Amino acid sequence: MQADVQQNNLSKPWHTDCVSRDEKQLGDDALIEEIAFRKEPVQFEVAWQIPPGVKPVEELPEALIDGDSPDAVLRLSDSGRLAARCSLWWSGTPVCLGRKTGYIGHYAASDDKVSARLLDNACQLLQTAGAEQAIGPVDGSTWRRYRFITSSDETPPYFLEPTNPPDCAEQWRKSGFTTFARYFSSLSDLQIAKAADVGALEQRLRCEGVSIRPFEMSAFRAELQRLFRVCMESFAGNLLYAPIAEEEFMRQYEKLRSVIVPELALVAERNNQPVGFVLVLPDIENVDSRRLPDTVVLKTLARLPGRALRGLGELLLVRGQAAARQMGYSKIIHALMHESNNSIVLSKKYGSRIFREYQLFARGLDS
Repeated sequence: MQADVQQNNLSKPWHTDCVSRDEKQLGDDALIEEIAFRKEPVQFEVAWQIPPGVKPVEELPEALIDGDSPDAVLRLSDSGRLAARCSLWWSGTPVCLGRKTGYIGHYAASDDKVSARLLDNACQLLQTAGAEQAIGPVDGSTWRRYRFITSSDETPPYFLEPTNPPDCAEQWRKSGFTTFARYFSSLSDLQIAKAADVGALEQRLRCEGVSIRPFEMSAFRAELQRLFRVCMESFAGNLLYAPIAEEEFMRQYEKLRSVIVPELALVAERNNQPVGFVLVLPDIENVDSRRLPDTVVLKTLARLPGRALRGLGELLLVRGQAAARQMGYSKIIHALMHESNNSIVLSKKYGSRIFREYQLFARGLDS
């Protein structure tokens, strides 16, 4: 059953402060109690009875809504208790495989049944807004939180790793979603990684005028502004890529300022302009007051396109790993690599083993 919500209402800009309280039919006997059209996202509140023994889910922080700017927020509630919620994006989302994409993110559901209702309603709203396929979990952009963990060994979560309850992926599969993309994290022993000989590669890049230096912490914002273009161009070919504003890029890395170690954040330059960047961070997720971390996480590896810079990504990886080893770290996590990305090949080259898989899911929204 299609959502009885007018498409022109969903797709218009939020430029008024009026609130419509007309009750609309949304799916099977569920009521939209309130649709707010204003500068903030559209708020959909749907009545739902939480089954006995099922715990409500946590409310979505307002700061997260403000920061991620969804087009709509969908909540299923029971007398003020939240049964499930998600946010939706359809403005500015990419066309993928010839189909306009809508994103579902900020997802939480108390059980399988309420998850099915939430996701069905979310897909109906995205279809009404003009999307041809729903993809998730994506919090509006692949620059933010996205993907579900789908398989893992006993390795604990690492710094900045997205986590989720174990039943999330199966809930989406039961609602008609199928695997859209796979990603992996792998662990490498830095003593094995040091065996790499990149002397010839380093010499060739030096002849091309490339030099590598530590990140300049005393000029933190200026460094990030210079690296913004490198990251935008490097990642432009990634699946579901969409550019972000420079200020959001700056905010994301500003949050890491206290964790960044200059010797583990390396900038490659050519003609005094940045052409590559590697950021390796201590895994502060798994430490306590009695010991320092023994593991680092490869957060960012980027270089500008072009034949003259071929191999620079590998050289930056090797230099970053060598610096970590010299500082006393014994392991490195190559984080969140897409299954077809060259980073998977590099990771295997340096003796890594995969310990976690993640997936994105998609569902067609054909009429």
